[in-house]
Amino acid sequence: MKTASPRAPRRGLGFISALAGILLAGSPRADAVTLLFEQITSNSPTDYSPYLSADVLDFGTGALFTVSLGPTSPDGFINQIYFEDLASVFDGMTFENTLSPSPVTAVDYVTPTSPSSPPGVNPFVADHGFGAVNPAPTYGIDPDEGASFLAIYAPGMSFGNVEQALVAGDLRVALHMQGLDPGAEESDSYLNVTPKDPRIPEPGTALLTLLGTILLLRRRNR
Repeated sequence: MKTASPRAPRRGLGFISALAGILLAGSPRADAVTLLFEQITSNSPTDYSPYLSADVLDFGTGALFTVSLGPTSPDGFINQIYFEDLASVFDGMTFENTLSPSPVTAVDYVTPTSPSSPPGVNPFVADHGFGAVNPAPTYGIDPDEGASFLAIYAPGMSFGNVEQALVAGDLRVALHMQGLDPGAEESDSYLNVTPKDPRIPEPGTALLTLLGTILLLRRRNR
């Protein structure tokens, strides 16, 4: 009687499983979006967009926008922050410094602000605008600081609607910076770059799907 020889270990399967686990662990959260910015006006020769970002998080009853200026940014500060909500995702918005990351800005942001819309960004309908109350020596969000704004969902709205509105360009964030280029004291406006549709898989997600399909087929063929 022949004795069945033991099967060789499926090293390929182990490698695929491990790689799939790594990709899955590194995949982005579905309830968070990071916005980047582009320079709209060009009063200053320095483009500050690499130092600007806004993290958008699902906060239960609303979305939390945290605007930050990177620690390596040249001199300058974010004085006004504007939100355009053409999709009517939000009922209202408030400045919530206690929810800001550390370190937080030392100033308060109040609404309405002047000017009522971001200079040089046209067209832009500012549904919510905040201006910094300027106690010396700080005048807004300085380098290595952040400030958070809580936007309350309108009835029937959720973070999924926020993502859709951002992708469609119906929800936009504009920043007005001042004190740029010491000595010149220039000012410029920045607008968020429209993010990609989260429903379209990133390359890592597509690879993860492919690996999962291969793993399933190999298991069926055992």
